[in-house]
Amino acid sequence: MEEFYFLHKIRAILIQFEPKKGQFLLFSATKNVRLKCDTEGESKYKVISLFSGAGGMDLGFIQAGFEIIWANDFFKEATDTYKMNIGNHIVHGDITKIASNEIPDGADVIIGGFPCQGFSVANNKRSMEDKRNFLYKEMLRIIKDKKPKYFVAEN
Repeated sequence: MEEFYFLHKIRAILIQFEPKKGQFLLFSATKNVRLKCDTEGESKYKVISLFSGAGGMDLGFIQAGFEIIWANDFFKEATDTYKMNIGNHIVHGDITKIASNEIPDGADVIIGGFPCQGFSVANNKRSMEDKRNFLYKEMLRIIKDKKPKYFVAEN
């Protein structure tokens, strides 16, 4: 079993992933609530995916029984790949130009791997002026507007 911890000033979340069983178990430290979603369950938790790329994280959630209801990425080739392999629910476009009311309501979880190239120490040309440095704020905007039960921010 793999375990991942995500910390935020509002809550800390532990995610345990059992690849062989296709299960994610999410625990909220502040609410002491366990969310279990598996492929044999009757209800699927709905997910909005931001910065989806070709869908690697989405695929893991789908295999664990979650339903991706909306996804987005800026890179055309990635969204084309996503459509070919996962589904047509991905929207190609700049998230800074997509209003929250254009994104479906009712998501239980918001996931996203916002870019880090602009501030990564691996980038010797990094700069505070790099617009990618501030895309995490778009994820925060959508989390605030959609109010999911959980979110996973991967960087």
